[in-house]
Amino acid sequence: MEIRCSQDESTFDELESAWDELHARSHTATVFNSVTFVRAWWRHFGVPGSLQVWTVWEDGALAGVAPLYVTADAQALAVRRFVGGVDVADYLDVLTAPGREGDVVAVLLRAWGAGSGGLALDLHDLRGASPVRAALRRLAPEYGLRIDEAQEETCMAMALPATFDEYLAGLDSKQRHEVRRKLRKAEREAQIDWYRVPPGDVAAEMEYFFDLHVKSDPLKAEFMDARMRAFFVDLATACAERGWLELVFLRVDGGYAATYLCFVFRNEVQLYNSGYDAASYGAFSPGWVLLARHIEAAIADGRERYDFMRGTEDYKARFGGKPEPVYVMRLR
Repeated sequence: MEIRCSQDESTFDELESAWDELHARSHTATVFNSVTFVRAWWRHFGVPGSLQVWTVWEDGALAGVAPLYVTADAQALAVRRFVGGVDVADYLDVLTAPGREGDVVAVLLRAWGAGSGGLALDLHDLRGASPVRAALRRLAPEYGLRIDEAQEETCMAMALPATFDEYLAGLDSKQRHEVRRKLRKAEREAQIDWYRVPPGDVAAEMEYFFDLHVKSDPLKAEFMDARMRAFFVDLATACAERGWLELVFLRVDGGYAATYLCFVFRNEVQLYNSGYDAASYGAFSPGWVLLARHIEAAIADGRERYDFMRGTEDYKARFGGKPEPVYVMRLR
């Protein structure tokens, strides 16, 4: 295997075809290590001169991609981190050819440990079940690297059954009653409709998303500054073109009441971000109503999993989510 490192953002375009082909078959692929996401993040948040896209090649074919950048940790020490950032990415990982995770990790560790200045690595948002995480734990000591690992976050997810009735039957009886009651109340007392935005209209309707997003929480208003808005529009548009995005809205008597921005990847729905107008429509529980209808639609579409993503907010468990650990691994 041969390893290369590019520090030029033009590598995203140059590698796009090979990156896409590897991503399509890799066991470690997520939306967040696609060239689509990585390029969008770098365009809006990347610092010139800090990029390191490590690629592993075998017989002329791309076998691994580790998109990293150099930054400073809390102690002002230089470290490498995954491109993607913990603020906007839920799952980060090295992209590898299927079954070659250990081989790719070994090549990367050899370079990171001995041939690249000995910079530490802070690898955030690694899924507990990632085969790359397992390979790092097994192999890092062989290359003179010490591992410090801790659970960083919890994501909540659930397998979807064959029918919505079966899904409801699997909920706690009190929660099942609450879901049904809120649906009946909203649909009895107002004109309720929800819809999925066609891919070609996503960019135009992102303003409705931003409006509901900032109304739902003062901290979200602070988070969604001009640069973040531009990133979200760029990302949503690109992912919609690839068939990876669902932007959904709930309207109450014609007014926009709730929204979810979701990824749809490998037959799994991933709830990436949300917003709702509690001040105007709180009496109709718009977030609950839209979530119930969206889960119902995911089941009807034959989706296998519904992932509420990072965070342990109460509603995620109440709607059936089960905790899945996400780790940060530090290699020194």
